[in-house]
Amino acid sequence: MKTKPVSETLAEEIANLIVSGRYGTDDQLPGENEIARQFDKSRTTVRSALQSLASKGMLIIQPKKRTTIAAIENWNWLDGDVLRWTAQVKSSDRILRDLIATRLIFEPNIAALAALNATSRDLAEIEAGYEIMRDAKEEMNRDKFNQGDIRFHNAIIRASHNPFLLALGDMLAATMELSFSNTLEEDVSLSGPALQEHWDVLDAIRMRDAATARNCMREMVLASMRKVLNDQPDYVNLIP
Repeated sequence: MKTKPVSETLAEEIANLIVSGRYGTDDQLPGENEIARQFDKSRTTVRSALQSLASKGMLIIQPKKRTTIAAIENWNWLDGDVLRWTAQVKSSDRILRDLIATRLIFEPNIAALAALNATSRDLAEIEAGYEIMRDAKEEMNRDKFNQGDIRFHNAIIRASHNPFLLALGDMLAATMELSFSNTLEEDVSLSGPALQEHWDVLDAIRMRDAATARNCMREMVLASMRKVLNDQPDYVNLIP
């Protein structure tokens, strides 16, 4: 296994301080020398880590000024690292609302395309994800359930056979993973309804029923939303 460069490890440590709320928007980071002492790293490593986070939109670096935390809307949410780091903490209602809106825009329509375009191999891969989830529920294994869930949704993206959606695949998958980390029950025994929702989507895709696949996926996303948001966002009725 390849060892991460030291600067990448440091970038992740600093990013975790940001996403966990230790630093907020417009807060200033300590100077490079202080960070170097705090993390026992060279100034060169610190500078590289900060530049990496700045390239992801998380930091603002200006000459002769302290580095500041960028507003969350300016972060590069297409960046896999940003999504992965954010997935490690419970997100704010604002982030969750934006996540659900993104899922509502893409996932139901991707499921409809999958119903029209899926090959037998695609169907087998979607079903494999479902079976992992089913087995994980019986085994009371939350990590395995999550892995099956992500495999299920990734397989549906690939089954759309749309090159533009496939190009967005990593971003969409990371967005789903971030959503799952905030909406799935800790007790996997409570995941029966979610398992049924996945079966309904799979069955509709298998039956080539694009309208039902779309509707079932939409209901799945909305069911996730209702677990974490107390009120229904206005956009729900605007995204049919």
